[in-house]
Amino acid sequence: RTGSKLGGDGDASGEEAMLQARLKQEDEQNRKLLAKCDKPPGDGSEELRYGQIIQLKHISTGKFLSGNSITAQVEKSCLRLSLSDGDDN
Repeated sequence: RTGSKLGGDGDASGEEAMLQARLKQEDEQNRKLLAKCDKPPGDGSEELRYGQIIQLKHISTGKFLSGNSITAQVEKSCLRLSLSDGDDN
């Protein structure tokens, strides 16, 4: 069978368009959230709560701080953190 892995040539372009739209929407949401970070406390920006999932971006490199349940190499009581492009899961 010819065509893409997604089931056919028409399906692939539709899937790509949907993914591009989702990427654009997420990018806009991230821009709005980052804009809130530039505001001083008490101006309507959200407070950070314990247990809340957050996304941290390293301004100089544009990479995101990632963490998981892997133990750090030096401090075994700590978790390992790394910078990523944000496209790995």
